Amino acid sequence: VVDHGMNAKTDAEGRPKVVWVEEELRARFGPGTCDVVCTITDPVVRR
Repeated sequence: VVDHGMNAKTDAEGRPKVVWVEEELRARFGPGTCDVVCTITDPVVRR
């Protein structure tokens, strides 16, 4: 699902709506089955 900035970014109390992808994947496939690396902040990734 893609947002494109059209949906609310916070809930009714003003807390950010955040989905932690690694947590979702581990809940589905089990602990130790995956790691998520954000390529924007990973020091190994180069242009």
